[in-house]
Amino acid sequence: MRKKIIVLFSCTILLAGCYDQNEIEQQAYVMAIGLDKADGVGKVKVTFLIANPEVGTAAGGGSPDEPPSEIVSFVAPDFSTARDTANAFVAKRLRFSHAQTLIVSEELARSTIFLQHMYGTIRDREVRREMNIVVSRENASDFLRDNNPLLESRAHKYYQFMINRSIETGLAPAADIHRFMQITEGDGDLYLAIYATTKQEGSVDVNEDEFYAGQIEKEGGNPTQVVGSAVFQEGKMIGVLTGEETRLSLLLDNSSQAESMLVTYQDPLNEEYRIGARVLKKESTKIVMDLQKEQPSVTATVPLSLELTAIPSLENYITDFKKQALLERFIEEDLGKKAQKFIAKTQEEFKGEPFYWSLVARKQFSTNKAYTEYDWKKAYPNLDINVNFEIEITEFGQQVETPELPKVRD
Repeated sequence: MRKKIIVLFSCTILLAGCYDQNEIEQQAYVMAIGLDKADGVGKVKVTFLIANPEVGTAAGGGSPDEPPSEIVSFVAPDFSTARDTANAFVAKRLRFSHAQTLIVSEELARSTIFLQHMYGTIRDREVRREMNIVVSRENASDFLRDNNPLLESRAHKYYQFMINRSIETGLAPAADIHRFMQITEGDGDLYLAIYATTKQEGSVDVNEDEFYAGQIEKEGGNPTQVVGSAVFQEGKMIGVLTGEETRLSLLLDNSSQAESMLVTYQDPLNEEYRIGARVLKKESTKIVMDLQKEQPSVTATVPLSLELTAIPSLENYITDFKKQALLERFIEEDLGKKAQKFIAKTQEEFKGEPFYWSLVARKQFSTNKAYTEYDWKKAYPNLDINVNFEIEITEFGQQVETPELPKVRD
């Protein structure tokens, strides 16, 4: 009995040890990782955005002159083993456990070596699979250095807030590493990554979401723009979508969904004005496939609820139900035309679909072998696809009645 007590006591001492503890002041947390092409076979230029945990906190004991973050760039075989290389000039141990954003230059994303480096992300124990992939039009190192958030002292928080908000509004897709690997290895769909830039490309005279990142004409503030998506096929970037096309893809995709989208539509009774509305997708898109007939077809029906937020023409779409029905039919037709044009682009230019419809196609076959032999990716460009929208105006903001402008001016 005495021997058992001695053994148990010895084990307790070992379990209570703290020989391997790491103090927070000994750690350096990488919050964003940038990847660019570099000279040399298979090598990449790695950029780390390293946060200063003492800046911007209530208990911050650092100097007020300390920067909120540090950005370092160097060439390495891969970004995972680059942590030890960085310790040649960074005193603290680098950690990836808090990294939420992977910035990839468009040049690297369009190359064949990008997928090889992405496989390194899923092997590293510290890399989160929910890390978002952002493709920058310029070099990732320039993107990280040119980003200058004025309302957020901690740069990594800016990326978190900006990306989350862009996903909520549908201007950018949900684009984590797990989804990238899932779609790439599934070999049937296109993957959408977030598209961004800090470079102004020149403005375009379009509506609220019909542009690419860098085309919004603005004055002041942070130069960073997060709009649209980069299209990947088999792990390689092949094109870019506008904010509007990204929103259409989300409406057709039941595996990802924007929480709320503010959009405008042409006023059918007054062409000088556009009607503002909040679009809500409360039900899943109904997708009906018939892949066995001579001309395979797909019919997608998208149910949407609209809250009218602005009627500059002051037409009475609220209590005049005939006008309301006219507006619903007009928006259904308008969205249908845009969706059919977008579908044609995916079939002719991309030769694939970013809606994750392969999940529905699999159900049309009794075995996985039959689905594989059908080759969904090869069949998609030749499908007869029809997209319909079912619009229901459900809300009208806080004021129901439409004012009569002559009486107001009088």
